[in-house]
Amino acid sequence: MSLNDELANILGDSRYSKRQDIWLWLTLNNYGCNLGSLEQSGPNIRDKMANCLKAYPHLTNQVKLNQEKQLLPDDSFKWINEGKRQITWLTFRLAEASGYMWLIKPSNLHGMDLLFSIIDGWQTDITHKQFTLSDTREKWEKHKKGDREFKWFKDNNRKSTIAWEWLNKNTPSLVSTLNPFERYEDLLIFFDNTYLTHEQKTLYIEKIKKRWSQQTYRENLKGKAQYNFVLSDKAIANLDKLATLHEISRAKVLEILIEMEIKNNNHIPERIMILKLLNNA
Repeated sequence: MSLNDELANILGDSRYSKRQDIWLWLTLNNYGCNLGSLEQSGPNIRDKMANCLKAYPHLTNQVKLNQEKQLLPDDSFKWINEGKRQITWLTFRLAEASGYMWLIKPSNLHGMDLLFSIIDGWQTDITHKQFTLSDTREKWEKHKKGDREFKWFKDNNRKSTIAWEWLNKNTPSLVSTLNPFERYEDLLIFFDNTYLTHEQKTLYIEKIKKRWSQQTYRENLKGKAQYNFVLSDKAIANLDKLATLHEISRAKVLEILIEMEIKNNNHIPERIMILKLLNNA
């Protein structure tokens, strides 16, 4: 996208970049332009910055020089393409590396905008930034290998919902500031950013799995009742043969046989007739 506004003419750059606009706003404020907070920038952000540079023309060359020294090329960030979880993980690590002060974070910066502003505003040379970004990329790839222990959650987002319910009940301080998990990614983001030992994570996962099994079992019991029957040894043996043959449970065998008899009504009447004849013989 190209622009032909006053700011583009002053800087000699017609390319539009939200990233550069945010960096320039914060940079001009640092030079004393008194533009106000980023939240107050509004839709005419570029007009306000152009007015500042017109009022202080000596800043234009300084801004251009700083841009070359502080902003990594956009290509340096192309590998950040795995969604919210990756951006969240990288944001915390790069903030830690750069000494970013969270208390000054503009409330309207999120996602990649926040990530860009952290590394773009870091007062260090561009070579150090590139090294740190590359190093953080390697750590991210290594970190993802730990996802193996969460593989059980991946096939069903309801498992992540159950995880939230268990954590909210048993460790409320860990999730008090978070929104309930709705998907697998939410669960991973939580474990990415909590300082739990490997042993604690393993324990919590096992307890969540147990909770899932209990709830699934209760749900499967809906519409069912438990009965105790006394069967002959021969009947039990035949029941086991059928269950083994068809690789189903005893209960399923009985259900199928009952459904078939309700539908056809031929085996039980025939057997009763035979029993009556034998008794009367």
